[in-house]
Amino acid sequence: MKTLKKENLFVKILGSRAEMGAAAASDAAKALRLLLEEKDEVNVVFAAAPSQNETLAALAAEEGIDW
Repeated sequence: MKTLKKENLFVKILGSRAEMGAAAASDAAKALRLLLEEKDEVNVVFAAAPSQNETLAALAAEEGIDW
């Protein structure tokens, strides 16, 4: 993975959709776990498009989040 930064924007360049989905899921799961340390429930809205399949599949498999 290669990471670029332009001002406050970080861009990750990955080799495949599967890698992209896993990285996005990992980042989202980390944020959700932090929120769940403070709250009993967290509401989330997800995109429902084929381009999100890898991310949603990887996120659903993350440990420590009771869906």
